[in-house]
Amino acid sequence: MIAFGIYLLKVSVCLAVFYALYATVFRRTTFFRFNRCYLLLSLLASFIIPLVPLNLFASKYDLIDLPALNSSFIEMEYGPLLLPRQVSDSVISFSYAQITFCIYLIVVFLLLIRFVVTIFRLMRLKRYAQRHQADDRMIVRTALSRPFSFLKWIFIPRRQKVDPLIVEHERAHVIQHHWVDLFLLEVVIILLWFNPLMLLYRRAIQLQHEYLADEHIVEQGVSLEYYLNCLLLHTQQASVPFLTNSFYCQSIQQRIMMMTKDKTPQRFSA
Repeated sequence: MIAFGIYLLKVSVCLAVFYALYATVFRRTTFFRFNRCYLLLSLLASFIIPLVPLNLFASKYDLIDLPALNSSFIEMEYGPLLLPRQVSDSVISFSYAQITFCIYLIVVFLLLIRFVVTIFRLMRLKRYAQRHQADDRMIVRTALSRPFSFLKWIFIPRRQKVDPLIVEHERAHVIQHHWVDLFLLEVVIILLWFNPLMLLYRRAIQLQHEYLADEHIVEQGVSLEYYLNCLLLHTQQASVPFLTNSFYCQSIQQRIMMMTKDKTPQRFSA
């Protein structure tokens, strides 16, 4: 238990280092695909690095074997060994470790239930909603007030007209498989629920998703001015399931700044 706790702390330290590098070097660049890959790989690397033994490259000559002491010889010469009794302290420490680990597991279990229930509700929403195929998109009409995407489906409101640009924006999330990132991120958040840095990781990854979707729209030949006006018309934030991507869920101001920003020179990545 204690070893596992130390491992999670090491993972958190690795994540902090990776995120600090992202925040200081990569966050303001327009390398959206690179940033997405960097954030995802840093999540995986943070769990792998603490498992690498520190003496992996140590020379065998650095290790010196000392002969074991013969306890019977010591007792014969100096009398029986008397060690200080620390049983009570170790028992108390062990109890605290057990309690802490139980609390950790309870929170993990509750978050896992939330994760599964959210997926179940989204699947149920898809099952009982109106569906139709449009090109490579599966359009699902629901009673919800905001469009969003989940897995290969695009959910749009049943009782209101949705701008085709918004639908295409959600399609970009689908074809770029952004749901994979969100699933991986949520698993890490469940394991590291005690680490507030995960909230920054979630926001960073979701922002890269929105930048990529916005870039997809502009690359389709849509007027940048028209698309920016569309963004400004939808500045209201809306509540959507946490495992989904949505046109409305991120800072409009940051997205506009990124779309109007000059491309980062390629030599920056060299």
